[in-house]
Order: sequence, then C-alpha cells, then structure tokens
Amino acid sequence: MAEPLAVLITGAGSELAFSIFKACQKSTLDLRIIGCDIAEDAVGLHWADRGYLVPAVKHDPNGFLGALRQIVERESVRAIFPSPDAELDFLPEHRELFAREHNCHLMINAPKEMARFSDKWLAHQWYLEHGLGAPRTARGDVEAEREALIADLGFPLVLKPRIGGGSRSVFIVDSRQQMEKYLPAVPAPLLQERLLPDDEEYTAGTFRTQDDAVFVIVMRRTLKFGMTNKAQMVFDGALDAFCQHVILQTQLQGVNNIQFRLTTNGPKILEINPRFSGTTGIRAHFGFNEPEMVLRHFVLGQDLAQPTLRPGRVARFMEELYLDAEADPARFGGIEK
Repeated sequence: MAEPLAVLITGAGSELAFSIFKACQKSTLDLRIIGCDIAEDAVGLHWADRGYLVPAVKHDPNGFLGALRQIVERESVRAIFPSPDAELDFLPEHRELFAREHNCHLMINAPKEMARFSDKWLAHQWYLEHGLGAPRTARGDVEAEREALIADLGFPLVLKPRIGGGSRSVFIVDSRQQMEKYLPAVPAPLLQERLLPDDEEYTAGTFRTQDDAVFVIVMRRTLKFGMTNKAQMVFDGALDAFCQHVILQTQLQGVNNIQFRLTTNGPKILEINPRFSGTTGIRAHFGFNEPEMVLRHFVLGQDLAQPTLRPGRVARFMEELYLDAEADPARFGGIEK
C-alpha cells in the first residue's frame, strides 16, 4: 500500500493556513499533513498529523530555512504550502533549492512575479501597461499625484498601503480632513478610486498549468474585517475568460487569486495575489481544490482539466479549538532553535 503524500503547511496559526488545512482535509488524495509555526499554541499544529516549531523568518532567516529543510527531509515532504507574508517574501529565492536538493515542490511564484504583485503600486502600473481595467490610483505621499487624483475624482476615495493584505490600514475617506487624519497612519499610502456598486465585488481562484491551461472559480462576495464573509458561486463564461486572459498576461504559475469589481465599464482589477487565498477551503468545498491540483500536477505529474464546480453559497463564522488541560506537547516535533 502506498505511503500517504506528505505536505507541509507553514505559519500553521494563520488564517490563510486554516483555509489550506481545510482544503487538504477535503482532498481525495491520501495526505499526511505536517504543520509548522513559531508559536506552540498555533491552532494548525493541533490540526496537523505532526507539528513543528521553527524560528521566525524575520529574526533568523537562516535558522528558519534550515528548520524547513530538516522537516522536509525527516517527513519526506513532497510539497510546501507557505502562508505568512514574511515567508512569502523570503522563500521565492529558494524554490530551486527545494526542488533540486529535496525533490519537494515549493508552491510559490518566481521572485520577480512575487515582487510585482505583492506591491500594489507596481501591480497597478503593470495593469495599465497591459490594457487591463483597474481603479485610478495615485501614491498618497507624492503630492502632485495625490492632488491630481482628488481634482479629477473628488471624494470618497480608498486609502490603503502599497504592501499588505486584508483590511489592515485600509480606510474609506470621505473628505480631505479624513484623508489628512489617516494618511500618516498608512505606510507607503495609495489613494484609489472607489468603485461602485459595493455588491459587485468578486474573488476568483485560478490555477495555471505548465502547458498554460488556466482553470477558474469565481465567487461574488461581501467582506468583513477584510476577509470574505459571505459568497455565492458565479457561473459566467465572460468572467472566466477575463480571469484566464489576465493570468496569461503574467508569468504566474499554479495557484493565484484575482480580486475585482464588476462596473458598468467591465471588470476592474483590485489585486492579483500570487499565492493561496483565504477562500481556499471554501473553493475546495465547491469542487476547486487548489492544494490537490498542485499535488496532482506539479508533484505527481498528472494532466488536469477544469474541475466540475457545484453551485451554492457560503457564510463564515468563528470557531474554537478546545484542548485538554494536560494536552501532550510531545506530539510536536520541536526542532531546536
């Protein structure tokens, strides 16, 4: 009988990791799920078949990389699914190392693509260069750009940081007074056109194969705390084709996410996220299991086809993990720092 396929989910205590865990648990493949985190009370370590503590990449990048390599060797890991932003910044340079030395697929895009799409200003310039619709945007700390945008559009505007996801430091500013109040609180600020209507925001999961087939799942959503709160499956060939066209303009591979709004002038891209999405687990429920597609295509070498998707809606809620007072810490691998 074949051994289960071992996968490693990093940052096991992050919201993104929870979603990857859920998709892996829904996979039709026989998986052994390994988790690692810097904190021993990370929820994902209790969900994993085996958990490890690792150094923080920000404080000890070499120690983190060494720990990851030890886990991969010890557990015969065939794929790594990274989740924290700091690790997504650090790991692209090491994709070939894991492939060459460990026969392990690190699901992360090439450094140049990660740098471009992790920076909202660079990404915006790229959208314009490729003729893709996007909200008008200016750098909030460049006075001439900022004032030109205000003169053309007025308020309200969206104020957000160049780097970072979710709702961190994102504000709707309805006046110059509000803008001046919040501008100092936003690192490397961007001012952006507010696209309406609010109920036409979409999140699209895409999977690009090595032979440039692009598979798509689209959901219309509402947000709460910067995350998808409620969503409904959307079956629209034009939106699917739009997402495929966007991804094929890039050099992105594997799992990527497009956030956009549908306006009277067509879809406008808010962000391309070159990584797993917080809706990864939700997508797996509706038939679009991205971790499984990574494993089947990049690890097992299988050809894939567009998954058959189920209609439906989803509403998110909070949940808890309860542990016995005497929970056994020995189940964690505990790599020495």
